[in-house]
Amino acid sequence: MFRMKTEVLVVVSLLCSAAAYAWADTAQEILGVSGIQGGLVVHIGCGDAGLTVSLRQMFGQEELTSTKMRVVVQQYPDGPGLYGLQVRVSCKGIKSYVAGTTDRDGKFVCELPVRAQSGLTYDVDVTWPREEGGDTERKSITLHADRTHFVLPFYRRLNPSDEVDAQG
Repeated sequence: MFRMKTEVLVVVSLLCSAAAYAWADTAQEILGVSGIQGGLVVHIGCGDAGLTVSLRQMFGQEELTSTKMRVVVQQYPDGPGLYGLQVRVSCKGIKSYVAGTTDRDGKFVCELPVRAQSGLTYDVDVTWPREEGGDTERKSITLHADRTHFVLPFYRRLNPSDEVDAQG
């Protein structure tokens, strides 16, 4: 009886190994055809999840943590904050974004995922009001896990006297 269980176990192990290699080939083909080099693997209707596991192993796994970023939008450094401006924070590395508007102090705060070892680069877009030109300004910032808080300032002008010179 013991020998029969051992033989069945060996056969099942060999079949599982063969299936894993088959899934690895399929995963390699999917990645080769699609050109995808990384990301989050979500597999709906996966059955035994063999393909999902193979795809995840090919991407490798890097630990994620989070950090806070505060976007400050002001007329000039240490000047009044601008209320209600549109802010969009996006990242190509995770194909995700956060959007909202500045508060009464001209601040927009968000918590973002970062890679524990290498960080992530985010693009921050601020859309200025129509009376200020209505254009969108973009800055990029690389966030790292070793810091828990980042501040990214946006200024319409560098000092308060620029407004007087422009009107005068």
